[in-house]
Parts: sequence; structure tokens; C-alpha cells
Amino acid sequence: MDPLDSVINAVASPAQLSVNVINAVVSPTLLSDKVINSVVSPAQLLDNVIDSVVSPKPPVEKPVRYCLICGDKSSGCHYGVLTCEGCKKFFCRAYDKEYQCRYKTPCAITPKTRNDCKACRLKKCREVGMHKQSQPPKLASNRPQPIDTIQQSLLPAINNVSLQPTNNRPQPIDTIQQSLEPANNSQQPFNPTQKEKFEFAWITQHIHQFHLPTYGYSNERMMMMTIKDVELKTNTETLQHFINEIDSDIKSFIPFARNVPLLNDLSSEDKIILLKRHAFSIYLVRSAPAFTDCGFLLKNGGIIAWEKFHKLFYGGLGIKMKSFATAIELMHFSEAELGVFLMLIMLQPILMKDVVKTGFDNVFMLIENYALISRTLYYKLSTRDQKERLFDKIQGLLEQVNTINNLHNQTLDLIRKNLICFSVPRLFSEIFGVPRTVLDEEVAEHVRRIKESQEYLKSRGLLNIL
Repeated sequence: MDPLDSVINAVASPAQLSVNVINAVVSPTLLSDKVINSVVSPAQLLDNVIDSVVSPKPPVEKPVRYCLICGDKSSGCHYGVLTCEGCKKFFCRAYDKEYQCRYKTPCAITPKTRNDCKACRLKKCREVGMHKQSQPPKLASNRPQPIDTIQQSLLPAINNVSLQPTNNRPQPIDTIQQSLEPANNSQQPFNPTQKEKFEFAWITQHIHQFHLPTYGYSNERMMMMTIKDVELKTNTETLQHFINEIDSDIKSFIPFARNVPLLNDLSSEDKIILLKRHAFSIYLVRSAPAFTDCGFLLKNGGIIAWEKFHKLFYGGLGIKMKSFATAIELMHFSEAELGVFLMLIMLQPILMKDVVKTGFDNVFMLIENYALISRTLYYKLSTRDQKERLFDKIQGLLEQVNTINNLHNQTLDLIRKNLICFSVPRLFSEIFGVPRTVLDEEVAEHVRRIKESQEYLKSRGLLNIL
């Protein structure tokens, strides 16, 4: 059994971390009913932890699916990807062209802004896997594809997820195309229906409900903190503090990832893969309030001075982390919006080469949920202030946090090369691929004295001589 599975099963649910009873939230498909006789039980979402009344099943309705480029309603699978008519026609015209972004920065592609920057729109088309060769033939053969043919069909999409079905798995594309509603006019702005608004509100409320009890820097907890300086004599001690902080934060985040409704269609194995890919990004977003003027604020109220912080996260990583935290602060996310943004990070589509490498299973559902969360966050931010166009900044934030997530490997390499100096917890070891170590007090004291001796010799200019 994977070590993380036992951790996920052992960690308390968000309901146990906050209150004993969570009021059930009505599904958006039931909100339009004139009389609500019962509510959807969170027990279905919390593995039967909470007892409550289960409502009758709502009538089955055709699902609404969205364009993976701009988020408008999709008209079907075009060039290998679910898109609206507008993005389909745009790619048909522009697939072999090259454009330059006049803004010199990643532009958000939304139903309102998709015509503003051709360069970024075409870039996103390619990133999600659109390619000319993926148009399906007029007549499809019922014979199974040879393995070589299947592999060749995946090559054009190596830079992103391919939606072409293979015969050893269900082929949902035809079914989906039949169930899709006609697309909106490509020139119309994003204007969700009342039912969609209910759905966005339902998603946001559930995410907030499950995330808040796991959030160590919530407004309530920040107000209760007692600020104090932390006495850390060496960089080793400081880095050990961060190892413990990150491990603790991931451990508290696991119940959210395990129970939030939007992830119910993904297997435990797929959830673990997503968590491993984005663990440091998730920690960085959740710890954004910790980047204060005085230093980095630990969840126990301790302050680590910026000088020590930047020595640990070298190579510009510390500066990038602090800059990203400032960008998050300027967004003025509510705690509910922050939870939705975390879901957006976690549900980012996986490159095909990484799908093969990690064994991720439900690629199609991942892309569907990512599109739904994108629209949810877009709607939430647009209701706050449409003039600010806050969602335009989201793509830039995603690129920032993904870059930092990759740079974090430098710090992990530092830990791997000096394992004797650290105590690496089991969950941290499993998530980041660092060998687990247990440092007893006697060894820790011995290592500390060696470090002090090295620093003394270095200060005297004698270290290189020896």
C-alpha cells in the first residue's frame, strides 16, 4: 500500500477539524424547485461520516461542457479538444501562423478577452493539445487500433493532454458531442444562466466549507496568534523548521483533497499524483499571509527574519516566493475565492508525457473539472468588480507559482545532500521524494557542534586550509 494512502485514510475529515455537525448544502440543480423537502447529505461527500437526510435524486439533465481555451460553452470536440465555435474557427485560421504578444505578458483568455491577443490565444490552443491532425475522419473503423498506431496518434499531443480515445478504454467523445448544447455566439460575453450561477455558488460554498477548517492562516486564526521571535542559531535549524511547517500544512490539506466534492470522480491514486505535483504550490498559496514586513510568520506565531529566509531559499527562489505572496495579497482574495484558486492549481491539466510517467488515469475528467473551476473563479471575480478584470491576472499567477514549484527542487537537493542533518517526516518524504530520516537528539547535538566548528573555521579563513 502506498504510504500516503494510510495517511489520507488516517487524517481526520474537515468536519472533525471544525465542528461535529456540518449543515447540508443544497445542490444547485435543486435550488430552482419551488419546495425543497430535503437536502443533499454531506455524508455522501464525507464517506458517511456525518448523519443527515438524503434528498431524492434530481432529474438527469444534459451536462454543459465548456471550451478549454476561453471557457465559453463548447460545441464539441474540435482538433482534439473541447472548444467553442469561435476558438475552433480561430485555430483553423491561425494554426500555422506566428503572432507576437504586444503586452509582453501572459494574457488571460476568456469569452470577453479572447479576441484581444491572438498570440496568447494561439499559444493556449497549442498548450491544451489542439492540432490539425486530430480532426476525426468521416468514417471510423470498428477494428481495434494496433498499439503502434495508438502511440503515433499521441505524439502530436506530447506537449499536452490528448483527448483522442483508444479502444482499450471508454470512448466518451461521441457521447459528449451528442449531449452538448449549441454554443453561444462566439462574440457574446460570458453571461451565465441562472442555473450556472447556482452551480458556481454551490461549488464555491462546498470548497470553502471543506477548506476553511484546514487553513492555518485563516482570518480567525491570524487574529488569535501571539507573535514572537524564533531563536534559530543555524541555517540547518531554520530549514528543519520549514520542513516541519510544510509537512504540517500538507497533512492538514489532505482532508480537503480527500473530501471536496469536485474531486470525488478521481481515484485516490489520481489525487495523490495531483497532490505530489502541486504540493509546494499549494503550501505557498496557503502561506501567503505569512510573508509579513517583519519576516516569515510561522503558524505558531514565530517570526523568521528575512535574512535567514533568503539564505535558505537561495538562487532567487526566496525573492520569487515573496513577490508571489505580494501578488496574492493584491488580489484581495476572500477565503472562499482562495479555496477555489487552490482547486484551480491542483486541477491543472497534465502533459501527456507526465500522464505516461505517473500513470494518471482520468485525464478527461481532470480537464473537465479544470474548465468548470476556471469558470467558477471567473464568475466569482467578475461579480466583485468587472472593471478591474481580476481574472486576467490568474494566468500570470499560475505561471508564477508553477515556476516557483519547479525551483523548489533546489532546496530539496540541499536536503538530500545533507540528510544526516535533518529529520524528514514520512509524509514530506513521500510527497517530495526525499529519503526519510529520523534524527535523534544526540546525533542532532553532534551535527550542531560540527556546524558551529565549520562556521568558526570559515570565519577565521582556516576552512579551506584544512
